[in-house]
Amino acid sequence: MDDRTELSGFLKSRRARLRPQDVGLRDYGGVRRVAGLRREELARVAGVRCLLSTVRPPMNSSTWHWDTA
Repeated sequence: MDDRTELSGFLKSRRARLRPQDVGLRDYGGVRRVAGLRREELARVAGVRCLLSTVRPPMNSSTWHWDTA
């Protein structure tokens, strides 16, 4: 297993353990497709924009700037 796959699995497993109420967010109900926090909720708790939690930098990261994401 490569590092990216291992990290992805770890993060997904930890996110799946949390519910919105566990981290002080309101649960709006409804059916969730996956267990745990949604990406937007996780980003809110982490204090980052949701875009940053889903964007991957390009291969040539020397030109990448997070503030342009």
